[in-house]
Amino acid sequence: MTIERDIEALRQVMMFSELNSEQLRLLAFSAESVKLAPKEILFQEGDVAGSGFVVTEGEIQLLQRSDGRSVSVGRLGQGSVVNELALISETLRPATAIATQASEVIKIRRSLFGRFINEYPDIAVRLEQSLRGRLQETIGQLKRAQQKLKY
Repeated sequence: MTIERDIEALRQVMMFSELNSEQLRLLAFSAESVKLAPKEILFQEGDVAGSGFVVTEGEIQLLQRSDGRSVSVGRLGQGSVVNELALISETLRPATAIATQASEVIKIRRSLFGRFINEYPDIAVRLEQSLRGRLQETIGQLKRAQQKLKY
């Protein structure tokens, strides 16, 4: 993916949508583009999370293990952020992320994002709003997954 396409992909993400062109360029230039083949694992449940990802092409499925089974807890497509909590806090991956088709993501390391927030503190406010909404969505996904496991 070219830097211009990465910038446009980041601009489509709610938490980055209000950044100006210079800020988006800096973020895109410093991030890493990762291509995934169908069924390729982006990360495993329980791994230490040092980065978040923006899906720019394809689809990522999230799976959680329970009682020896893998249960789908969500699918994320273009414009979605995968594991944005890892951008601000050391945490473990809550699920395994697998490409359902040829996919591409922008990998944003927590260290990069921390420097970015220090330089542009207004981003922290938008991140808080985004994380709050995502946390509510994740809680709903976990409740649905628990219901599936009961049956």
